[in-house]
Amino acid sequence: MSYEFHNSLVDVVVVVGVDSETGLKFMPSPSQESDDVFNSEYNVRLLAVISDKSARYPASTESRDYTYPPSELRVKQYKRNTLSRRATIKAAYYGQSEEESVEEYNIPTLCFPDGAYLYTNPPSEKAHSFVLTHITGDRKYATCLTYYQTFVAEMVKEEVYKIEPERFSADLTTLQQAQFRCFIPTCVVLVSKYPYFEVMKDCLSCVVSKLKAKSLEFKTVLQEFALTVTRVPVPPYGPLNVGFQMGMLHIDVRAPLSVGRLPIDVHLGNLFFLFSVEKILDILTCLLMQQNMVFVSADISLLAPTIESFMALIYPFTWRYVYVPLVPSSCLDLLEAPGTNLYGCHNSSLKKISKIPGIVAVDIDTGNILSATDECHNRASLPNDHSNDDEFLEIPKMPTDAVYILKQELRKIAMNYELERGHLLTPLSLSEARSQRADFHHNCNSQIVAAFFQLWVHIFCEVTDFLKAEKKHFNREQFLESQAKNERSFYSKVLHTDMFRQFLNGLINKDADWGQSFFRLLPKVSSSGRLCTGIPANRLSKAITKSSSGCLNQNIADDIPQKTTTFLLPAILGVKHQQVHFYQRCIEELGNTVKADSSSSMQATCLYMKALLQIANGNTIEGLETLNELHVTGSKLCPLTLAQKVLESISDKERQKLEKMDFFKHNSMWRNLGTDSKTFQYSNTSTVSIDSVPKRPVDLEAFAKHVEQLDIAVDSEVISRLFHALTFNKETDDGEQMKGFGLYRQTRLE
Repeated sequence: MSYEFHNSLVDVVVVVGVDSETGLKFMPSPSQESDDVFNSEYNVRLLAVISDKSARYPASTESRDYTYPPSELRVKQYKRNTLSRRATIKAAYYGQSEEESVEEYNIPTLCFPDGAYLYTNPPSEKAHSFVLTHITGDRKYATCLTYYQTFVAEMVKEEVYKIEPERFSADLTTLQQAQFRCFIPTCVVLVSKYPYFEVMKDCLSCVVSKLKAKSLEFKTVLQEFALTVTRVPVPPYGPLNVGFQMGMLHIDVRAPLSVGRLPIDVHLGNLFFLFSVEKILDILTCLLMQQNMVFVSADISLLAPTIESFMALIYPFTWRYVYVPLVPSSCLDLLEAPGTNLYGCHNSSLKKISKIPGIVAVDIDTGNILSATDECHNRASLPNDHSNDDEFLEIPKMPTDAVYILKQELRKIAMNYELERGHLLTPLSLSEARSQRADFHHNCNSQIVAAFFQLWVHIFCEVTDFLKAEKKHFNREQFLESQAKNERSFYSKVLHTDMFRQFLNGLINKDADWGQSFFRLLPKVSSSGRLCTGIPANRLSKAITKSSSGCLNQNIADDIPQKTTTFLLPAILGVKHQQVHFYQRCIEELGNTVKADSSSSMQATCLYMKALLQIANGNTIEGLETLNELHVTGSKLCPLTLAQKVLESISDKERQKLEKMDFFKHNSMWRNLGTDSKTFQYSNTSTVSIDSVPKRPVDLEAFAKHVEQLDIAVDSEVISRLFHALTFNKETDDGEQMKGFGLYRQTRLE
């Protein structure tokens, strides 16, 4: 077993580009202009791949640094024999461990989505983000920063050049005729399980400035950087943020806004400067309808943050399908793939997108929605004419009463930092200025998320009236019939999607992270039959009480900790010959944090972080015991899936020791987790059936199931008589039986 740090901020640091060992190898070009090296694309390589366990340099003659990590930061690890699930595990050290693999993600192409080129003058450093999706569906989030170094290049053979860094300004005057000076881009990438785009950008800004200043110490600077970012713990939902020092910057890693959801590290208020509220709602509707969609922009750095912002707004709905926020220009054929897809690409691809039937394009730069329908194919000016794009795309409108409430709530939210802080004194330090801006964005995000969660509660509040949890069935037909005619188009498009089915599953599963909040915030029926907004209510069950709008937002805000504490990490580097391991020092500091704030939420947060630090430090039994302590408190923070993973990976010796522990024997949770992971997963998940009346013949057993689910009858004798009345052609008996069933049905309804 590898003692993985399961909640580390960064999984791996990657560097992409070329250096003096790789040289320059230009790609063959059909263009006649290929002789111009500044207009020719060249191949880039993985120069460095550094995790918390290993440092690899794939393009170097010394492909691995076996002295990394330093001895004072090493933890003994175990390597599993893959012959069986509970096979013998043998001890190994980091020098023999299996390093982080990144080749399968094709990171170089995503770092240079339009290809890599030489420059005569250095452009400004730039950052952009992208998402890596594994074949299993797991996602990782990456931010890369591109900077430029000066090299002297000289042709070795056709399309191959050797390059050397230009160390001194004197080289400018000593260039030989076959040599030329150029600026070559290098990308430093951080890959994480969490979408902390801004935090990763801050970290990259620090290391790139250091790499430029100490280019001769490239490997040393990178390794010291990786030692820090791969050991920063990400806090769970709660009152605790994690802070650490990176160069001159103090960086805070903020906790998620609720249990079970990913952190939001983009300013959601930016959406409202890019799109109107109506367009935002239309885009959310397309997402709920599982439309094939692509976001485009002239600035690729806007793609991932914008799409992730929409992912945050549709919560508790989740996008579980193809998700590629940045499609490189060499992979544009991917846009034509069938299925439910969500892409992002440069707006130069709009002409190609316009020829793909059924795809919805969202232009971030203009704030418009484009549709590639048959009518659109006849519009030669589609990429430039955005005047009436929506006329070719029928997007059903959300219920007007819920939308009205949303707009009222959004008007109360301050989204522009400069306008809201203009009357205050100017911060006198960079740290204070960054802290004030981060607090403003965090509060803004909290209010926006609350407003949109309230929107979904308003829209789908009546779903619970037609959802029978005990039978795991949702009556879609009856629900649609109960809605106003002008709103049935929206509901009919959404109710048939897999996203809605997963939403229903979340409602009936008691352990759903958002389920309790949804039920607690369900609007109450007003005795007057009018909405608090003054709009006549067409259905009493959707009417909101006099103060419900404010109450709902207040209830959502109650889920977000009002007072937070920053846990400052102890120094990772500069503590050679330290007798106490870094993880152990973090655990001790967490104990001091609990002493300062003994609230239940703070205790739960610290227990969570302590357990994961113990597991990362190789103290698996102690970590599981801490998780047990967290579970006993009743906190939702207990990561059962992680506990299951750890249990499956421990050695037989550790397993025997664990089974003798009192906490393991007395808590039934561990017995349930001891089963196969897939069995445990499915045993804790219920699936809702939303099937309508069957279209094919069924036997009596299946007929009885459907009749009960559709609430037609529950008595077995009545169901049997109805079945025979519908399957046998006996006119007299049929009439009498159907008449009797009608009387039964009427009596039952009364």
